[in-house]
Order: sequence, then structure tokens, then C-alpha cells
Amino acid sequence: SQLPVGSVQNLDVSYTGDHLLFAFCEADTSPENTILGQAGRYYHLYAMNADGSGLRRLTDGPYDDFAPRHLPDGRIVFVSTRRGGWHRCGYPGCENYTLTVADADGSDPMPISLHETQEWDPAVLHDGRIAYTRWDYVDRNAVFFEQLWTTAPDGTRPAIFYGNQTFNPVGVWEPRAIPGSPRVMATAAAHHAMTAGSIVLVDVAA
Repeated sequence: SQLPVGSVQNLDVSYTGDHLLFAFCEADTSPENTILGQAGRYYHLYAMNADGSGLRRLTDGPYDDFAPRHLPDGRIVFVSTRRGGWHRCGYPGCENYTLTVADADGSDPMPISLHETQEWDPAVLHDGRIAYTRWDYVDRNAVFFEQLWTTAPDGTRPAIFYGNQTFNPVGVWEPRAIPGSPRVMATAAAHHAMTAGSIVLVDVAA
């Protein structure tokens, strides 16, 4: 089967290599408002076998679900607007999206973060923690702190990954653990920009 016209993002391959996760939003036209988006359109999570068969939708409802990643225990972690709340300095309609977990089939979705601003790009580290980008501007400048954080898969022990006063790079995104190494690969990028820039290595032991 095929998906209708729309947008696909955030492909993730299972640990066994036999199936894929991704986010999809059906959209046969461009949004009328490119800032606020199009009312009624949402990203949902999908899965399929690596050979393209078995396409299935995992999540539903008036929520954006995206950036899915496989967890070692068989569940999935992703970013979602399900916890509710509104981004404090965004345009009207800019909902908070934070880390959420669900069973492998998308059932029982549960936010594991109550952070008041956005979170992005979860990835599993070698020790089982989830690394992700958090926009952390509580009682601080709103621009300089989109840095890497970590948490346990149940949402406990959220902590900055390194350097809570790092000004350069402004944002560190899309972390990935490097096989056989304690270092993490990531993208260094600007604030309020595309997630594109220099590829960097983060070594917290250095």
C-alpha cells in the first residue's frame, strides 16, 4: 500500500534491521499560513517492514507525533504535543512538544517530560539513557541554550549532558551515539533556523 501525498520525516531502523519507524502528515497542498500551519493536519507515527510491506499507522488523534526512536525494551520514544501546553514566546497556536513513550504498536502513549518548552531528536545512548535537545530558557536568555540533555526512559533524572553555560554552538541537535565510542555525533546549528550546520563530536570526558 502507499501513503497519500504528504510529508515524511524522522526515519528510524529497528535494532534487528527488519522494520522502520517514521512520522507522516497527509498534505496535498501547502499550508495557507506557513507560520501557524494548517488546522487539522497532524504528524502521526507509522511503521513498516524493511522490504516496504506491512505499512501500519501507530498513533492518532489531534496531536503531532514525530521523531520516533526504538527503545531497547521494545517500546518507542518520540516527540509529541500530547502533554498539552503552549510555547511561551511563539505565535498563537505553537504547542509544546516533549518526550513521550508508547508501546511498540503505538498504544498507551505517555508523556515522560513536563518541560515547558520544546524538545527534539531523541536518541538512545549506550548506557540506555535518552539523549535529546531541550530548549532551556527558564530564567535565562532565550537564544543560547538549545543543548543536549539526557533522561532515563521513564522520564526520571533529566540532566544537562554537558556544560550548562555553553554559548557556542548555540544549538546542538540530532545526537547519535557512535558505536564503540563514548562520544556522540550531533549537528551544531543556529537558534530559530533549520537544523543544519557543522557535524560535531561531543566528548563529555574531554
